[in-house]
Amino acid sequence: MSQIDSNPGRINPFRGSTSVQLEGFDDTTNVGNDSPRERIHIPGGPWPDLREHLTEYFESAENGRVRGRVMALVGGYGLGKSHIAEKLISTVRERGSSQPIWVIGQPFTDMGSVYRNRIMHPRDDFNARAELERAVTDYHSDVVADLLDRDESLLQSEQERDYVRGLRERRIDPQKIAQTYDLDQELIQRRLREHLKGVTDHRAFATALALLLRRPFNSDVWDWLSGERPAQSLRDRGITGAIDGIQMTFDALAVFSFVYGQVGKPYVLVLDDFEKVYSWRRKERMLFINAFEMLVNCYVNEGGLLVFCIQPDSWGKLPPSLHERVSPFWLNNWNARRTEELISAYVSGPAPRTAGPETPFAPFTRPAVGEVAVISDGVPRRALRICESAWNTALGSRGEMAPIDMRTVHRAVRADYETRSTEEVYSLLDKALTEEQWGRAAGPEGLNESVVGSHGHAPYWVRVAAASWIAIVPVGSVLGDDDVEAIRRVTDTVRDVFRSSHCEVLIVVNGQVSRTMRDRVTAVTDTVPLAVGERRFARDLTLGVAKLADRLRTSSRDAQLERVRDRLDTITAQQSDIMRRLDSVEVGITRHQHASAVRTDRTPELPLPDTVQPYFTAAFAGVDRLLDGTGEPSPDLGVDGTGMAAPGARPHRMDFSARRMELLGTAAHARNLIKAFQRSLADWWRTVGGDEGGPIDREQHQSLFVICRSFEISIEVLPPLSPAGSPGESLGGGFRTGSWEEPAVPYDSDPGELLPALAGDVLRSMRAVVRNRLPRSP
Repeated sequence: MSQIDSNPGRINPFRGSTSVQLEGFDDTTNVGNDSPRERIHIPGGPWPDLREHLTEYFESAENGRVRGRVMALVGGYGLGKSHIAEKLISTVRERGSSQPIWVIGQPFTDMGSVYRNRIMHPRDDFNARAELERAVTDYHSDVVADLLDRDESLLQSEQERDYVRGLRERRIDPQKIAQTYDLDQELIQRRLREHLKGVTDHRAFATALALLLRRPFNSDVWDWLSGERPAQSLRDRGITGAIDGIQMTFDALAVFSFVYGQVGKPYVLVLDDFEKVYSWRRKERMLFINAFEMLVNCYVNEGGLLVFCIQPDSWGKLPPSLHERVSPFWLNNWNARRTEELISAYVSGPAPRTAGPETPFAPFTRPAVGEVAVISDGVPRRALRICESAWNTALGSRGEMAPIDMRTVHRAVRADYETRSTEEVYSLLDKALTEEQWGRAAGPEGLNESVVGSHGHAPYWVRVAAASWIAIVPVGSVLGDDDVEAIRRVTDTVRDVFRSSHCEVLIVVNGQVSRTMRDRVTAVTDTVPLAVGERRFARDLTLGVAKLADRLRTSSRDAQLERVRDRLDTITAQQSDIMRRLDSVEVGITRHQHASAVRTDRTPELPLPDTVQPYFTAAFAGVDRLLDGTGEPSPDLGVDGTGMAAPGARPHRMDFSARRMELLGTAAHARNLIKAFQRSLADWWRTVGGDEGGPIDREQHQSLFVICRSFEISIEVLPPLSPAGSPGESLGGGFRTGSWEEPAVPYDSDPGELLPALAGDVLRSMRAVVRNRLPRSP
């Protein structure tokens, strides 16, 4: 018979396993017939390091060198902070009942009630009471000894000095010595307050500790230290109120810390659920944190051990000064192996197992245990909750137990987590979104029916703009491939109607979704799904919708810019084609204008009289027309003005006639002669002083003649410059048998006719300019 069959009606081992409540009292009384359930602890996590710190703390106390320390268990919900704290408390209590330990399961704004009803006081433990009274006695001994040392008139004999030594060695009762020497009790209280000023400035505690050892007040002081209202005897001495409120509760804990620390006795305080403080109003929250920081400093300085549990977000909000004093121990999500060990330990129980190694999780199958580890995301509390529900699902009405496979686990998860109706989910969406001014829209016509047909839930539509939408789709727990495929169908249905830039799909899970499935859904929808059961669902929903709205607006702008860019590209292509055609026309026009225009820019401008310079301008223009090829077809390489060859064109060689080559060479040499003529004449004009010069002597006049005649005889030997001239015909001159003749042609005519007369025209014009400055004939 299998183990499953041999344990009909077996009690669910996971029942009540997900909750740990720290208690302030070590109650070992067993009520009922069943033995108390043993806590199951899985090795790993921060517990080994925490246990090592705990051992070192108590060993240092035994060696008389107790060192205070404060430790924080930092982790998310369900990772076992309270479980480890409970393990620490039980470890401390196993060391003996004399170890002072205070446990606060949860902070409240009414900390006075916590102090009175949920914290163990020294009065509740005879040994703790005796330890506290012994510590106060030691304080009294030191105070009385100091007072006697300061007043030499009180110490007249060696026996009286021996009283002081006995007080310091704790051999003599300080109360008897104080009465013998009639020491002022107010003076003793003042000195006690000086001892306690590093802990608390509250006068009531100093008065109470001063009265604690006096028999008439002993019982009243213990009642007051336990949280009760002060008796009349204490009210008469200034203690008017009970220990109440946040500040006085922490003052009391600090005083106990100081008392035990002074006698070298280890003591422990454990505080769970510290993050609850951050849900309080600011005034109470700041009061608690400031008082807690004071207590931390006291525990570190006086040799106490303080351990508190806190969420990561709340840990980050603590003041930096606390971070410097506190050693954090981080709890992380469990891996699959530890989760499997946890399930196996609960299934097995404290008794030895009878099943073989092939069924360590029975009645769970191994795939089912692996699925629990995945769905729980490594959170032990969540894993135990799923196992408890799966066990109940597999348990038949007659007590028979069926195997727990993956399908059973999925049914249990859906039954346990999908507790809200679809209408309630829509109501939550309405409440969260309307607070942020997001209204619910009707949605595109006909699309709701398509989505409902593919998945069963109508989207909650949020309209961002005229053609931009957000579809919020409620779904059940996302546990397997079928669930992911259903979400894919919903997403494809919506995207078939809208372009992706006009609609976003946000999945809201009314149930459980693991990190693995969350990533798969994100890959399908491009948005991170939200779980309704999360504590910050409303905030995450409104932030998510705002982010998606921004994404839609950005996508819409990008789409518009893309359309404008495409249109501009089309217009640019059309303009480029038109510009190519215009360039072809412009090239032809430019060539014609270039051939017909006078290239005055190539005429050098030199300092010459205004009546002389035009002769050179005309000469240069005539020669430049020959060099530019005006009047002849422009040579080309078989292409048009756009640089394109005609269809079917082939490469061909350009031909040049011998006459053309001779004419170009002659024109180039003639231009150089004209340039030299102009430059030499400009130098002569500068030498004679230009327009402002004085008389010109005979040598200067002869130099002018030499310049002009040299140019003329140089031009005469050149081949003809006229394109129509015949070979061998030279350029004629303007000089005739030593006399000057007027040129017979205008200056814009053929250069072959223009250049021979240039020297004579320039000489005549220059002489006319300097006529009054020439030397007279003898």
